[in-house]
Amino acid sequence: MKGVMLFFLLFASVAQAAYRVHQLKLHGHDRTGKPTGKTLVVLTTLDPYQYETAQGRYRWLTVELLDTWYCPGDTRYFRPFCQKVKVRGRVPNALDRDPKRTLDYYRQPVIP
Repeated sequence: MKGVMLFFLLFASVAQAAYRVHQLKLHGHDRTGKPTGKTLVVLTTLDPYQYETAQGRYRWLTVELLDTWYCPGDTRYFRPFCQKVKVRGRVPNALDRDPKRTLDYYRQPVIP
């Protein structure tokens, strides 16, 4: 039993985590359900449905998903969210320099 506990304690410190950031646009409504015109853009780890359930009330808040991206790392100690990675074209660097050379779209390398 002690050996199993020691095993888990040794390898628990190397665990990695990741999270997804959602950029949401919030639209406010009055008590009758009519839009107030107030909008707010927030970054959160909650998806639109979770955010509306956790933060909003029925007919008081409409949540619209603007963007989402993946952040490697952990979320402890209230660290700020990572920035969205800028995606370049799917052309290898060697072909970027020479506009005459192109690579078929289906033959380009895919990096996960």
